[in-house]
Parts: sequence; structure tokens; C-alpha cells
Amino acid sequence: MPHAVDLTTLTDLKNYISPALGQTTASDPALSKIITAVSDGINRYVSRTLAVGTFAEVRNGNGRRSMRALIYPVLNVSSVVLAGFYGETGHVILPSANGSASHLSWDKWFINLRDECFWEGRQNITLNYSGGFMTPGQLGVLTLPGWTAAAVTLANAQIQIGGFYYESVNGGTTGATAPGTWLQTRNSLTNDNGIFWRCEGAIPVLPSNANMVPDDFQLACMQQSALLFKNRTRVGDTGSGVGPDRINYFLKDAHPSTISMLDKHREVFPTDGMGTV
Repeated sequence: MPHAVDLTTLTDLKNYISPALGQTTASDPALSKIITAVSDGINRYVSRTLAVGTFAEVRNGNGRRSMRALIYPVLNVSSVVLAGFYGETGHVILPSANGSASHLSWDKWFINLRDECFWEGRQNITLNYSGGFMTPGQLGVLTLPGWTAAAVTLANAQIQIGGFYYESVNGGTTGATAPGTWLQTRNSLTNDNGIFWRCEGAIPVLPSNANMVPDDFQLACMQQSALLFKNRTRVGDTGSGVGPDRINYFLKDAHPSTISMLDKHREVFPTDGMGTV
């Protein structure tokens, strides 16, 4: 049950926790939810989106010819919009115009202008670009099956249709024909003969120049997911037993080794005038 944000797979996590766990399915729904929640938490901790996506980033102009993107590595820049102020006309800068040399250039982190600067101002710059890494979840979503008529379906099943993927909230049997309209807003519900399919988002488009998310992100996700899974029966406990037989439980938010892997990727940005949509 992959989600695009997922930084590891259900199979890899089960093998990481215990090879024996890979032979059972009872814990699959809980483990899948843990993977997605932990992956989302890692994105917040490092202050950026890791999965490949397309972004419109609103920034304060810095008066320079270069500006660092919030999401990286930058894969492609479609345009830079310089908003006008004090009655002046703004304009859009494209990578090239009329066959001339590129007006934009970029590397993994910076977007650069050739003939302009990022005019000084407040929230007057919009960067339109794609960036990020391929995640195990995005690769998993690409292989989801399509919708099937009159199919017995369990809760938490996933399908893809019309460029979006959906997860069943409840079990049942699909209709003889597909719903006339599949809602495409995230978390919206489409009724299919009593089965409610929740929209999870668009099927990702993975650029050919995108790289896989670094291994330490995947390992950090497995470590934290395993910690939460193993501590699921110890919530609220701090230890058990007495004397030399006492067992102390580690119930912090994350293990120090997990934090150390993530800290080197963590970004601390000023928030004024910065954001992506």
C-alpha cells in the first residue's frame, strides 16, 4: 500500500524488523500507515519536500542574479516570474526565447538569471520548477493495478485510474461499471457500489534526470518506523521489572542515530516571503 511520500517499502521494513514478519500480513495496514507518517515527519524535519514534484515557489527578491531553491536537487526550471511594482510592468523569463541563448540556468541548488536580477521586493518572485528525488513510494504507485468491475475488495486496497491513485476506505465489491466521475481532489471520496475510494493524489511523473532518494533517508525511515512499531505495546510505559531484571524502554521521538543521519540534510531557512505551492 505505497504512498508517494514513502521513503521505504513495506517489504524492506518487514525484513528490517524481522525476517519472520515478512511471512505475515496481519501487521501490513499498521506498518504502511507508520511508513507514511514517518516519511511525512522526515520531510517536515528536513524542511523540504523530498519526493519529485513540480513547485511554484514565492520568494522575496534579493537583487542578485542567483537564488537558491527551497526544494533540491533542481531538475528543471520552466520559468521565473518577476512581479512589477510601483506601476512598472513585470515579466516572465523563460529558459530560452526566439532561439537565443538560455536566459535561465540552474544547478542542483541555484536558479540563475543571465540578463536580469531577482528584483528586490516582497514576495515578488515566483520560481516555477521541478525538483526532488524519486522515492520508493513513487515507484510503487506507478505499478498499482487499474480498476476492475465486480471485484471483491478489501479495505486499504489501492488502484490507479485517470492519472490519479485511490485507496479504499472500506471493503466490498466494485460495481458492474466504473463510477461516472472519479473525484481528483486529495482526500475526496468516490462512491463505487458502496466502496469509498479516497483520492491520494496524482500518479507521479518521474523525470529521466531524477535520482533515487539517498540511502540514509531510507534507513532513517526504517529505523524510526521499526521503533514506533516495536513500541506500539509500550505507549505510556517507562520500564518494567525490578533490580537487575528491570527493562528500560526507549520512548523518545527518534533514536539519536536516526537524528544524526537526518541532521546533515536539514535546512534552516528564514520563513519571511518564502514558500512553495
